[in-house]
Amino acid sequence: MMSWNCQSKADSDIRSQTISHPLVGKLYRLYYEYANAIILCDDDNHSEILKRTKKACFKWKGIGRELGFTEEELSSIVQKPGQTGEEDYYSAMLMRWLDWAPPNHYLPSVQRLSSALREVGYEGLALDLDEKFNISGSLECSEEDIYKIAGYDFDWRRVGQRFMCDQKVRDIDCDGRSEGEKRKMMLLEWKRRNSRDATYQALVKELRAIENNATADQVEELERKRKLQGEK
Repeated sequence: MMSWNCQSKADSDIRSQTISHPLVGKLYRLYYEYANAIILCDDDNHSEILKRTKKACFKWKGIGRELGFTEEELSSIVQKPGQTGEEDYYSAMLMRWLDWAPPNHYLPSVQRLSSALREVGYEGLALDLDEKFNISGSLECSEEDIYKIAGYDFDWRRVGQRFMCDQKVRDIDCDGRSEGEKRKMMLLEWKRRNSRDATYQALVKELRAIENNATADQVEELERKRKLQGEK
């Protein structure tokens, strides 16, 4: 039985809630996937995920850092009895991520793991994972439109925390930069990390999750115009 430590900023009413009852957990999973346009990693798909990504075991620590593990947490995995190599460490790290997720991070999703794989250089494995779970979206957000979106009014920190680790958000949020520059840097980092999965609708979902529907509508309008251009 899984126990998820949910700290979703998309829904403050269920923040920090622990889901332990199987039925409640299943219902919450369906709600969370629908609300956030993601596919959660869980007991049902763990074996398939591990099989498709085990070649990444040689960089398991880098993947763990991208998923939000601290150095102390990664060291504790190595020290666990009965594990003898990188593949064991990688499997144990994924299981721990599935069971409770690192503190201050969201429920484990296929999209987040794909992003971590890309970040450490496993683009092929990330693409394979995306294809297996049919992860696709709207059009990929163009860099030209990212510069436009950076001029819109939205809480880039809350959106950024859903797309990348908290440390990266803190790195962007330094003195001397305007809010517009910070929004632009966050969006460009999101696009760099997620490549073709950095879609207009992925951004729209996060904006609506923080109840910024006006900006979400603006982003949807940008995508509509892109689609019209593509049809000409």
